[in-house]
Amino acid sequence: MTIQKLAILVGSIGLLVLLLSAGPSTDLTPSTGGTIFERHEGWGPCPDDEICIQKTFLHEDGKLVFTGKKEGQVDVGLDVVNQVQQKIEELDLLKRNCPDRGEVMDYWASYSISQDGYTREFTFPLCDIALGELEQLIPEID
Repeated sequence: MTIQKLAILVGSIGLLVLLLSAGPSTDLTPSTGGTIFERHEGWGPCPDDEICIQKTFLHEDGKLVFTGKKEGQVDVGLDVVNQVQQKIEELDLLKRNCPDRGEVMDYWASYSISQDGYTREFTFPLCDIALGELEQLIPEID
């Protein structure tokens, strides 16, 4: 084996090690626009006569929509939208690597966070601490 081939082989192995050690992919997809925060959640066990799911959508225009156990729509304004977008950037949610924290048996949630034309999806409890900080900015309805 020549020195040039050996150097290419060593470089290729180094690149492979670097890629594997970088952690899980953040799996960004192009955003379709409109919604910057989306949460689908459910809990149980759920009696037959109850609704045990909730969906929350925060749109770029400041509309906050709830469907499921709570239903409604409110205009939270662009200040809230700007705060949420700043927090997404501050927490680096589109690129952040979060450890897998296991499985929760009586609660599930999935999130979609969109910014700068890209969307990333999370399944609870992945990044739950950072997402909790973001959720504190989003008003709840009664």
